[in-house]
Amino acid sequence: MAKGKGKKAKGPILAPVDFSKSSVKAVMWACTLAKKFDTDIIIYHAVHDPAETPGFYNKGKKNLNRPHEDVAQRMMKKFFKRIQSIIPKYMAKRITTKVEKGLPAQRILKTVKKHDAMMIVMGATGQSQLKKVLFGSIAEEVVQQATVPVLSVKKDQRP
Repeated sequence: MAKGKGKKAKGPILAPVDFSKSSVKAVMWACTLAKKFDTDIIIYHAVHDPAETPGFYNKGKKNLNRPHEDVAQRMMKKFFKRIQSIIPKYMAKRITTKVEKGLPAQRILKTVKKHDAMMIVMGATGQSQLKKVLFGSIAEEVVQQATVPVLSVKKDQRP
């Protein structure tokens, strides 16, 4: 990883999102770091509708019969518009979005390798201890298996 002004980092920052408030904060952190390291950002979402959160993509009557990937693409567009309204315009040009189907932690780790990402910046949803024990945490799994630094951001943390 390059340090200092004017040196470009080796790869982009990967910002996995679930479209929550903590994801917004994580992308804001990613923007701050991307500016410091003169690198790009990939906002990433893995489409998965697990048993513990059924209906994540089927909220509202319009989405009941749509493929999850289509709904996730719409959610990503809406999320990106929200991000564009709160970050500097020059940063928006350095951001790409990507939506893929699969288990979130596995897809995040594969995307890091595919794009040679320098780090991961992701939101921490603050699950209850019981939910963590029963279902695990995507952020926790990513932190344990990642080959690059991971910054986990809570929704009330500011960059």
